Amino acid sequence: MIIKKDLALTALALLASVPTASAQTLLLSDNFDDEILTGWTQGTLWQMSEINHQFVVSGSFGPMQTNNPTATHAAGMHSIPTSGPLPDNQTLEMRADLVGASQNDAWAGIPFLWKPEIQGYMFFKDQDEVALLKFWNGAISHAWFFYDNRPLKNQNVTLVLALTRRGADLEITTRVLDKDNANAVLFERTVTDTPQADPVLPNRAARGALSGPDLPGTPWAVAQAPTDVELALQWANSQAAPQPPAEVIFDNLEVWQYESPQLAIQNAVVLAWPVTQGQFVLERAPSVSGPWDPVTDAWWRTNAGQCQVSVLAPASMTLFRLNRAGFPSYIPFDRAQGEIVEGVAVDQAGNVYVAVGGPGGPRNGQIWKFSPTGEKAVLIDFGTPGVTGLTTDALGNVYVARDVAPNNGVYRVSPAGEAVRLPGTERIIFPNSLAFDPEGNLFVTESFSFDPPLTSYAYTNYIAPAFGRGGIWRIPPQGAAELWLRDDLLSGTGSLAFLLPYPCGANGIGYFENAFYVANTERSLVVRIPVLSSGAPGTIETVAQVPDPDPSFLAFGPPVPDGLALDVQGNIYVPVINRQAVIRINPDGKAWTTLATMADHLDAPASLAFGTTLAERTSLFVTSLSMVPGFAGPSLIKIDTGIPGWPLP
Repeated sequence: MIIKKDLALTALALLASVPTASAQTLLLSDNFDDEILTGWTQGTLWQMSEINHQFVVSGSFGPMQTNNPTATHAAGMHSIPTSGPLPDNQTLEMRADLVGASQNDAWAGIPFLWKPEIQGYMFFKDQDEVALLKFWNGAISHAWFFYDNRPLKNQNVTLVLALTRRGADLEITTRVLDKDNANAVLFERTVTDTPQADPVLPNRAARGALSGPDLPGTPWAVAQAPTDVELALQWANSQAAPQPPAEVIFDNLEVWQYESPQLAIQNAVVLAWPVTQGQFVLERAPSVSGPWDPVTDAWWRTNAGQCQVSVLAPASMTLFRLNRAGFPSYIPFDRAQGEIVEGVAVDQAGNVYVAVGGPGGPRNGQIWKFSPTGEKAVLIDFGTPGVTGLTTDALGNVYVARDVAPNNGVYRVSPAGEAVRLPGTERIIFPNSLAFDPEGNLFVTESFSFDPPLTSYAYTNYIAPAFGRGGIWRIPPQGAAELWLRDDLLSGTGSLAFLLPYPCGANGIGYFENAFYVANTERSLVVRIPVLSSGAPGTIETVAQVPDPDPSFLAFGPPVPDGLALDVQGNIYVPVINRQAVIRINPDGKAWTTLATMADHLDAPASLAFGTTLAERTSLFVTSLSMVPGFAGPSLIKIDTGIPGWPLP
């Protein structure tokens, strides 16, 4: 039985679930930010180039030759470090962002390739077609597993080609993901290549191109893993040549190998309701009388004006409802009790964590945990000053930056409240903000250091005679902290000497599409640092000078940013401490919008984090330091941005 409440509509379904892979290996990664196409090879009749940190394949062909379609094929090729057969129940997965194509009929292609035989599988896509090709015999012989006329978004999507061994068979999965909508699946299809001659399309079924029956025999990956991948362009119009020359643009190539257990089919429900304004919590219960608990394990998307959610429902009777009671929009804190708040983070279950502490106060050095509906508990009381930035991982651990010696460093706090300082982080002089990359590396901003060269500032209350530059540290999942980058653009200027006894440079940090974005407090900047395929930092660049949302505060100096967050569209969110405002800056840094002000209880806003649950994906949680009395006071508020935040790794 399913209850309808508010706008919830439900339907029975089956949901396929896969356990988390226990082993993952990144075989190849290239975000094309190093300006050198290291390891890539190309042919002679076309051009492969790197333009604006993206991979461009272009070619000037005649019309496609239906008896020899490879004559209008262009590609860049890169080897991958594989050996031996693909182990059973393991997957090789290739992902590449399709930035766009210059014209229709310029197919973008991503293949796995075996050399020297020149055989493989290739997934093609353009504006209104998707296709999967098997080729062999030096790419002269072809068989099409599928070819569909399917109008699909052809810009800012991710193409996926995955090979999974199942005994003597090979599953080939193709996907198209929408990068503008949290990687929503636009297309997915799986076919199986067996040792027998498998069903394929008739000759000339794909754009009139010559093809034949499937080649029987052991699937290639079962005998030997592929040797190379390509980023390809295929001109597919047999009636006309491309005008101007055809071009396909790729970015962010990754090749992974991981364990891929068999799918388990489980009972589930699909719930759908029209997209509406306001915040809702999806809840479930075994009966009408409850107890009603928030749903935290749902898969969701927005499609054709509908919110659609798939939820496991193993019990014979499970009830679902939409409840308007979500996280409170405003939680005040007591300055008199030392409840000065700074860092904020949200875990995947929707719990919100806040760093609480003021010098000499009874709440000094605590992390508070608020449930998805706002109930408070103290996760940990360090008992000593210094708690700044926070973040969380998929296991529910909370990571805390602590900035006061001798306890400075980064601490991992378990859900049970047990803390351990991560190795090497005691060398980080002033850890401030934290962010993970997709590989599980934790990056930490350091607002200043004591590394040479040292600079003296005209402070009235020194904590040291001179200071070094700011920077970013990297903490591998199983390793010790290591300095990742120092740069003048991550360093302070001493402009806040009247307020702080140290320079404050690198502060808020966030990850988005193979780059980190950092707010520099005293320089009033947002900068971008690409992550190269080697893991090293690319060239740091300024994205935006933080705009002034309220010039009436000009007497307080230029705008002072603190934290930073990003949404799925690449917009940058920054709290401006001395303007009592939170602003959203467009990805190109050229336009901005004020989202909240003093009227929304802001009082020196410091840190922010997006919600993670269905009800709160577009919610931005913001803490206010309240540096001087007489204003709204310290608080945690919630803003609806209308755009989902960039998901947690």
